[in-house]
Amino acid sequence: MNKNGFINIVFVILVIILIGAVGYFIFLKKLKTVQAPPQTPSRQQNETMDWKTYQNTRFNLSIKYPNDWRLIDFQSVKGMGTLDTFGFIPSTVKNSYCDIEQEISFLVQNYKTYNPFPNYEEYAYNLAKTEFCSIQVRIEKNLEKSTIKDYLKKVYIPLASNINKEKMEERINDLTVMKDNGVEQSRNNYAFIKYLGGIDGSYPEVEIFENKSQVIINTEGNILFVTNHINKSVDQRKGEDLFEKIVRSFQVLQ
Repeated sequence: MNKNGFINIVFVILVIILIGAVGYFIFLKKLKTVQAPPQTPSRQQNETMDWKTYQNTRFNLSIKYPNDWRLIDFQSVKGMGTLDTFGFIPSTVKNSYCDIEQEISFLVQNYKTYNPFPNYEEYAYNLAKTEFCSIQVRIEKNLEKSTIKDYLKKVYIPLASNINKEKMEERINDLTVMKDNGVEQSRNNYAFIKYLGGIDGSYPEVEIFENKSQVIINTEGNILFVTNHINKSVDQRKGEDLFEKIVRSFQVLQ
């Protein structure tokens, strides 16, 4: 082999090594690009990490709420006239979500004048907060495990007054129902409300409240109605944001 031939062979080998080195460098760069980023807490975990947690083993659910709010069990408060199972109200009258001092003052004075029963002031405070500054959760048994729309048609339309039956059916048909992790859910800007009415306050009645945020969740054997009752809002967006965070914190217990 002459000198020129040997030089050509060496040159080819060097070119092959160089191409291999460049290819390996490009491969490493691409690999670094597609590697998954470090695991970080989800948005939901971050925004409610320090909140209180309410768990109900009877209905197999868990939900969080702010530290400066408190749980109220409507079933244990006589005279509330509501079928809502529980709710969340601010611990203080002055808070960053609602301005209800005027409503509380009116109720306290009213009970003081006409019906000063024991602990009427505390009752008036809770009633005003429930009516004007609360997130309420109503749980209804769904033993047949119907879909949200089928349940509402079967239960709510018969309870609606004759003049409201058509509107009730229309609003049920308008619902957009989705599935989140296998759980049927509907988000609306109108709310299906059930309360105790009639002469003696023992007959269930239903209504549609417009411009009120509500999320309906269909779990195993239960229908949950989570409703935003922050009516005297200081900042409407802040109230809606609080409502959304509470809804996102909901979990079905295994």
